[in-house]
Amino acid sequence: MLKVGQVIGRFALQQELGRGPMSEVFLALERETNWKVALKFFLMEPGSRPEDHHAFSQRMVREARAAADFGHERIVRVHEVGELNGEPYLVRDYIEGRSLADVIADDAQPPLAQKLQWLGELAGTIADIHRAGLVHRDVKPGNVLVRRDGALRVLDFGVARRSIDRAAGLAGGPISGRIPGAPRVRVVGTPAYMAPERFANQGWGPATDQFGWAVLAYELLARRTPWGDGDGPVRIIEAILTQSPPSVRLSAPDVPPAIGEVVTRAMAKAPSARFPSMDDVVRAFEAAGR
Repeated sequence: MLKVGQVIGRFALQQELGRGPMSEVFLALERETNWKVALKFFLMEPGSRPEDHHAFSQRMVREARAAADFGHERIVRVHEVGELNGEPYLVRDYIEGRSLADVIADDAQPPLAQKLQWLGELAGTIADIHRAGLVHRDVKPGNVLVRRDGALRVLDFGVARRSIDRAAGLAGGPISGRIPGAPRVRVVGTPAYMAPERFANQGWGPATDQFGWAVLAYELLARRTPWGDGDGPVRIIEAILTQSPPSVRLSAPDVPPAIGEVVTRAMAKAPSARFPSMDDVVRAFEAAGR
């Protein structure tokens, strides 16, 4: 059990920044220089198999390499990967601020203009990611940080892939349940932000990131996902596969109609019905904003 004050290599844990079902993140200080970093640890389930440990180790190495190779100003940099008692962790930039998930949950909401600016910047960043030949595969509010000066930073390249590397079989935790039109598959990502083709085991590509951006945009503007809240992963997946999301303007009537149309198209069930690329999303979103 990790705790504040614990020393990991040359870093001392100062504060827990966040915990999810599969990982936890601490603010840490390098003891010699007082350099602030974030240390991300994966939480392994009791009784997990050695191959599971290996898969998590490989995922962290991929995150470090993908983020380092990309080197984009809006991508959180990963500096190194280490091990603690045989379990991997990574050292990345510490960003003072909060995630878009925290922004959405806050009663005090930023103005619409600020939200639209963030969404435009995020769309542009994802377009840059795709132009570099990468697909993020886990675009969601929790993976987008807002610095105190309002600048966005995208993190968690642990599931990123080269867009040409579409190997059969998607690694990750199983999503179980009887879902019409979809076999039982193993997937990587967060169900509410995943495109229908992921659950139907039809592969992934830049269009899946576009879908994730659209769901994030909907949630940031409407403060709810298009699939309802608290219904569990199986019902969420069923809704993604079978239901057309309501217009974002039903929950956020101040959103311009043209913006709502861009979000709706980017969330189309079929990848071919979405925008041809994130560059096209950027252009359509900018035009809608004008």
